[in-house]
Amino acid sequence: MLALNCGHAVNPDQIAAQVEGSVVYGLGATLYGEMTVENGRMRELNFDSYGTLRLAEMPQVETVIVPTYDFWGGVGEPTICVVAPSVMNAIHAATGKPARSLPLKHVKLV
Repeated sequence: MLALNCGHAVNPDQIAAQVEGSVVYGLGATLYGEMTVENGRMRELNFDSYGTLRLAEMPQVETVIVPTYDFWGGVGEPTICVVAPSVMNAIHAATGKPARSLPLKHVKLV
């Protein structure tokens, strides 16, 4: 569940889409995000070679909009920056061992 104070909530469905979409990008970067250089060139040139989150891997996200009506602004991609720390803290809480590097596809968790 994600809660967001966005001031005046003009279009709640669009706000939920922005929040949930940024979770997709943040989680994808946390798990798979990596750009590698091979022979002086980028190996990942497009989405066919860049590891990203698949639909079956996406957790259910519930967006709670907290309209305070105290400002007018935008939403942007507010949750990208909180996904990685949240996942890293959850791993530490579950295993007792901190994961210290990203992407997590290279980290042995068991």
